[in-house]
Amino acid sequence: MVPCAMPTGAPDERVVALGPPRHACHACGSCCTGWRVKVAGHEHERIGRHAAALDVADPIVDGTLRTVAGACVFLGADRLCRIHAAFGGAEKPAVCQVFPRLAIEAGDAVRIGVDPGCSSTWRSFVDGPELDFPPVRSPRSEPLPPELVATERELIRLCRLPGMTLAQLTGLVANQPGHAPKLPPGLTRRFLAAMKGHGQPFGPSAGQPFGPSAGGLDFFLTHEDAGPLLRADLEKAANFLRNVDATRPPKLVFGREASALVLETLQRTLFLRLGDAQLPPLGKFVLQLAGAIVCAYVYHRSDTFGRALAAWSRLSRLPDFWVPFIPDADAARALMTGVPA
Repeated sequence: MVPCAMPTGAPDERVVALGPPRHACHACGSCCTGWRVKVAGHEHERIGRHAAALDVADPIVDGTLRTVAGACVFLGADRLCRIHAAFGGAEKPAVCQVFPRLAIEAGDAVRIGVDPGCSSTWRSFVDGPELDFPPVRSPRSEPLPPELVATERELIRLCRLPGMTLAQLTGLVANQPGHAPKLPPGLTRRFLAAMKGHGQPFGPSAGQPFGPSAGGLDFFLTHEDAGPLLRADLEKAANFLRNVDATRPPKLVFGREASALVLETLQRTLFLRLGDAQLPPLGKFVLQLAGAIVCAYVYHRSDTFGRALAAWSRLSRLPDFWVPFIPDADAARALMTGVPA
């Protein structure tokens, strides 16, 4: 973590970042699909007024922007925000104005960074323009039990070691170093079996299956909130999981660019404490690694792999997605090492 200069007026001098927060928006519209945007109470009147001018009925439902087929009701056919186009960016809900910027109160510091769930991450995480941050006034609080802070810090440190590759990192975390450039033996089979719903040896003590058959990828790709853009980014991965023989997985190769993007996604997920607070750092690491493995099997171009990984990042924050696959830290550890808890 490094100190990060903030705009004049920032009230908190404890702001830190992993490095320059680089990002460039490419107006793909994916940030307006696949999740529901909370609207602050003081914004309701303004949004309602703009909705009336744009002939949009019932724009806010239960405190969030209404969605249609998984997309924000204000998303235009050109994949641009209609409020932004008609009235300017400052008239959008605050959440939309700052995305993909994130700020969290992590106890020792205020951490800032760029959400890896943005589908443009793959294009600009290396050499994109540095993103301006507004003053951090009210970062969301994301406490972590003291016993887990050391694990989080170590996983982030490993991700950031010079020359680190995904295969090397996975071997270190699984206590099976020395297999690079390949993943540790058996790891891919365990991950695929768990995601297909045949992971009982590593699952809950009740013996209930986990993986897509208990929710997971298929469930959310058919859910009304998924929307066509997110569904398109992950549908090929879902098909792969349905059909793959987990006992005899095909050869898996992570290219240099894909490996670098996964490492970036892993460290941002941990640093910004993304996802359900009930899932410990090792669980979040395993969940993102699982998505990277599935995506690497079927998406071989930078753009398709990058968008799929971002879509996985967003879906994996929902408890109904991850609980069936990896219910606790013991399951995460068992998936990594192959030793049942």
